Amino acid sequence: MAIPTLRAKNQVTLPAAVVTRAGLHVGEPLAFEVKNGVIYIKAYSPRIDNEDWLTDEVMAEIEQALQEQHGSGYDSADDMIAALRRG
Repeated sequence: MAIPTLRAKNQVTLPAAVVTRAGLHVGEPLAFEVKNGVIYIKAYSPRIDNEDWLTDEVMAEIEQALQEQHGSGYDSADDMIAALRRG
């Protein structure tokens, strides 16, 4: 396997085998994390850590929007949120 090097503008080319094994795709946003000097790269998946905003009123608005949009694929706001959590 080729050894990637850091180039100008902080660019690195990931080896094709790494991209394939990680299940990454061209154009996909990436997330970077550094722990104990190790750089972790993964597909970016926004997480909602704080769901205080998800009030009964917001849930009702989501339910109404789902009812207005036939064919949304979700039976309820809870189904939609569960799908978002699964990523």
